[in-house]
Amino acid sequence: MYVALEHWPSGPCWEQKRQAAVHLCKTLNMVNSRLNSGQGLSDGVIGAVFVLTFGERLSKNEATLEIHLNGLSKMVNQRREQGLYKIPSWFLDLLLYDSVQEVIPSTPVRKERIVAALRKRDVRTLGAISHISHKIHQIRQNIEDLVSYPSSFSSATGDIEGTISSVQEELRPLFNSSVAYIASVSRAISLFLQLSWPSTGYVDHASCARDLQDALSEPRVTLCGSTSLTVWQYFVGGVGAASRPSLRSWYVASLANMFRAMHIRDWEACYQVMEGAFVPDSILLMQFRDLWEEIQQLIAS
Repeated sequence: MYVALEHWPSGPCWEQKRQAAVHLCKTLNMVNSRLNSGQGLSDGVIGAVFVLTFGERLSKNEATLEIHLNGLSKMVNQRREQGLYKIPSWFLDLLLYDSVQEVIPSTPVRKERIVAALRKRDVRTLGAISHISHKIHQIRQNIEDLVSYPSSFSSATGDIEGTISSVQEELRPLFNSSVAYIASVSRAISLFLQLSWPSTGYVDHASCARDLQDALSEPRVTLCGSTSLTVWQYFVGGVGAASRPSLRSWYVASLANMFRAMHIRDWEACYQVMEGAFVPDSILLMQFRDLWEEIQQLIAS
């Protein structure tokens, strides 16, 4: 309740801020009480501390975030010392998703003391996403440079195509990940690259958009802070579905529902949300803007 009230989509009013403060105090008192009673290593307490940590990351309160991160890592280590090696699956999934959301905009690996709680498979997945993220930022910059300096077309083209090819190879094993959001993110990135640099051969973007739709429709654990990544994936799918009106309409309707809930009505606010994921190059951005026009019309209807 504290995180939900503090980060209300339209901005919390005074009463919501007051209620958020009350819920925060109650949560801290309950956590401290459990810790003092020797029951501080339960799944519930770990979940509560994680949500507090996540809330501070949303608020960009680095000092408090550091305190919660230290506490969370100590709790996990203490569980291990007591022979409690099994970490709740929902905790691992939430932590992995939060890590992916943090990796994509800025490309640093999440704080190692918390990643240590992840399964080895998830650490490898996170490392792959981080590596891929770095390459995508590089590709985008190369495309922008090519637009600005077309005289370098021949040499730049080879570099871009080579990098995209290697990234696509890294993405394919993630398509069938047992973690639903990794499967959808990897498919969205693959389609995003195809749209960013159209191949000389035929590529059925609409089929890729359909596969992405299937991946996005899988049930998953999500966090409110994953908005940027979620919106970006639906935009990629909508642009890729340009040749299939019914499929594109599904993406438009889904995005319209999201933006209504977020009280977003203009392109500038929409763009700010997507900046938390992969920003398209200037040419692809025009297709994102065209999709927004359709979304805006549906919102207004």
